[in-house]
This record gives sequence, structure tokens and C-alpha cells, in this order.
Amino acid sequence: MARMVRKQVYIDAEHDLMLKQQVAQTGRTESQLIRDAIELLYDSEAARARRMKAAEDMIAIAESMAGVAEANGIIGPAWPGRAAHYEPPRGMPKSK
Repeated sequence: MARMVRKQVYIDAEHDLMLKQQVAQTGRTESQLIRDAIELLYDSEAARARRMKAAEDMIAIAESMAGVAEANGIIGPAWPGRAAHYEPPRGMPKSK
């Protein structure tokens, strides 16, 4: 990790509450969250890498959920056959 430089910042009460909620949800420190926010806002390459990682994680979660649902008989076969079991909302035409 790079050498750290101590900074003192002033934030309003609403931002403080948001920061504390993220600390509670993520287990990360306030300093880590602030560094993450700076990196995401000002370092486009790092931001792109984080978005790609988040997208890959979401795809993995979706595939895992589909596998669990298929194993429990909730939906038909997983990718790509699952689309064959799609039923659109009432009144909406089926796509071809």
C-alpha cells in the first residue's frame, strides 16, 4: 500500500450518517470508504475495473441462483434453455 497522508475533512451530518451506515453494512473503515469514493470518482481505470468486478460478481450470483432454482424444480434448465420457460406478464405478447 502507498504511503498514507493524514487529512482532516468536514462533512455534514447527512453524509456522516451515510458513511456510518456503509461502515455497518460493509465492515470497512470510514477511511477505506472515503479512499474508495475518491478512487471511483477520480481514477477512471480503477472505476472501470471495479464496475467490471461488480458485474462479474452479479453474473456469478445470478447463475448460482438459477442453478439452485433449477435444482429445486422452480425453473427449467439453466442457460440458454431457461428462456424457453419464460412467461411474459399477462397481456404482454411472447417474444419470438
